[in-house]
Amino acid sequence: MAAGKSSQSNAMLYTVITFVGLFLLSTVLAVVFYVKFEDERTLRVKDKQKALELASVGEYSNIVKTVGQVKGKSYIKAMQDYLDTLYSAITGEAMDGSAVVKVADAVERINQTMEVLADDASGAFGIDGIDLLGTIKKLKAEIDNAKTRIDDIQKEIEKQGEDYAVNMAEYDETAKKLIRDKGQALAEAARIQTTYEALKNDMDQSTAQQVKTWQDRYETEQARRKEKEVELAGLQTKLDETLEQLNDSVATLEKIKPRPDAEVVAFLPDAKVVSVDLDTNVVYLDLGQKDHVYKGLTFSIYDKSAPIPEDGKGKAEVEVFQINENVVAARIVSSSAKNPPVQDDIAVNLIWDKKTSNSFVVVGDFDIDGDGRTDRDGGEKVTNLIESWGGRVVQDVTINTDFIIIGDEPASIAAPNADDMAVDPDAEQKYQDSQDRIDRYYEAFDKADTFSVPKFNTKRFLILTGYDTTARKSTPKR
Repeated sequence: MAAGKSSQSNAMLYTVITFVGLFLLSTVLAVVFYVKFEDERTLRVKDKQKALELASVGEYSNIVKTVGQVKGKSYIKAMQDYLDTLYSAITGEAMDGSAVVKVADAVERINQTMEVLADDASGAFGIDGIDLLGTIKKLKAEIDNAKTRIDDIQKEIEKQGEDYAVNMAEYDETAKKLIRDKGQALAEAARIQTTYEALKNDMDQSTAQQVKTWQDRYETEQARRKEKEVELAGLQTKLDETLEQLNDSVATLEKIKPRPDAEVVAFLPDAKVVSVDLDTNVVYLDLGQKDHVYKGLTFSIYDKSAPIPEDGKGKAEVEVFQINENVVAARIVSSSAKNPPVQDDIAVNLIWDKKTSNSFVVVGDFDIDGDGRTDRDGGEKVTNLIESWGGRVVQDVTINTDFIIIGDEPASIAAPNADDMAVDPDAEQKYQDSQDRIDRYYEAFDKADTFSVPKFNTKRFLILTGYDTTARKSTPKR
């Protein structure tokens, strides 16, 4: 082969080898590029899936609007920082754990705080429960009011101090005057003693004559007393005959048309339960500001589908603590564990009525706190409860009396003798007062039967006003 052709063949061989090498290299590079592309596309799909797990496109837009402008961090990190800050602001602690657990923990702490505050503060309620900011504002207002009252009390203390100084000066002057008056009184006493001795001598000389005069008066009074006794006996006979005729007439009338149950009106519902939150021990009643409801008013809760028990015992007792325009919130003071209040149950208070003011007669002795001993001011306590709930207390049972609250029979004291009256000049009056209370007690019984006025003892009175549990808790034991 010629030398020229050999060189040309070698060049073509090198060219072919080079082309094949480049082809193989490009093929390898294409395969590597394709594999890398597929890996990158898989990563992008996974990243997109993870992004959708964090938030949809619409949710991402809302996150951007909610978080606002952020620098140097992601929107998720910004929202996490905001949640941490909010939890720390509420609890005073750094957030450590899942958001679900910590948010539930913050809510529980708020509720526990409100329970600890109890009657010292009432919370503001929002659509999801306690409104923390609203509650803080209410507490701030109450603190401001308390500070104002403290300032007023301080001013009153200062004024009382000034008055005390003035009174002490007046006391010193009065003491000096009393010392002067004492001297004059001693001199007057000596003069009176002398006069007394003279009068005593005169009386000793005429004792027989005075005894005869008083004896004549006594006999005259005895004759008059016998005449009155005969007259009263005749009147009592006529009264007994009249009462017998009246009872016969009433019995005949009842055979024709029995009298209605006088106690029915006491069991008429005053409100209805619209909702119950047993977690916070709160019921909501269909009453509002227009119904003249006030904080502290109590009710007994009865089953919506069963008659009220004869003893008046309900399934729960509640006390109003928040009043809105059309609904009131009342805390559950006591409740049956097996039969708690439910929606549509009825609420009753024997005294309170949103439309009228009932009249009551209160007689007898009362044990309000249930310790088995008569309260010294039990009748006054019952009267105050009735009047504070809007009722009226009258002295005598008439046809217009709505209810009579009857305690135990008043205690009777023994008739005083001469020694008792010498020790206590008012002994006779006290004895007469005790007899008058007993007479009024049984007279009220009789008139209540005559006029068909419902009678309630202490226990039923407290139960039907929803105040039984509160009375036992609020009245200190002696």
